[in-house]
Amino acid sequence: MSRVIARLVDAALRVPAPLRWLAVVAWAAMIFLASNQPGLAVSEDPGVDRPLRQVAHIGVYAVLASLLTWGLTGRRHPTPKLALLGGALALIYGISDEWHQTMVPTRTGRPEDLVWDGVGAMIAVAVIAF
Repeated sequence: MSRVIARLVDAALRVPAPLRWLAVVAWAAMIFLASNQPGLAVSEDPGVDRPLRQVAHIGVYAVLASLLTWGLTGRRHPTPKLALLGGALALIYGISDEWHQTMVPTRTGRPEDLVWDGVGAMIAVAVIAF
């Protein structure tokens, strides 16, 4: 299995930097567009909606941190330091996203959502670093 992962990482490192950053921008734009939707809810039942939102925050920000780390690596393998930087940048984007939501009708910027964003970013950092 580690051979397969090593081959995938090597292939990913051959992707030109502009395409890597295009992926980052596209993912960040997707987050922005989803955050810009008034009244976005999966279910009227908070017992269903809240856990799904938490999982979504974790997954979305794990991908963002991974993409940011990928963009920062250049042609070398990612280091734990670059993974931490990617995670920190993802969290900064999460802060700006929560602030953005305070300006969208029926949406609120919630500190607890930022916690879930951070959990997702840190999961990506751990996976990349180890």
